[in-house]
Amino acid sequence: MTAEEAVTRLKGEGFAKVYVWKDAPFSTYATHTHQSASAHIIISGEITIEMDGSAKTYKRGDRIDVPAGKPHSARIGPKGCVYVIGE
Repeated sequence: MTAEEAVTRLKGEGFAKVYVWKDAPFSTYATHTHQSASAHIIISGEITIEMDGSAKTYKRGDRIDVPAGKPHSARIGPKGCVYVIGE
């Protein structure tokens, strides 16, 4: 899936804010929450999300849905990660 296709998909699902995000290799995000539900579609690279006590790695074409208020953390793989976010 291309970034443009992912943007179209998430907008079609009703996400008000949809954008492409890029993280550098080995970036990390400490445990945090979002006020609203969010969706992330991986375009390239990989990201590992820890949520509910377990970690899962997502790669190109995978989708991550994070419920509003759900604590989670993230770490980016060695090649960085590009993904489309819907909020």
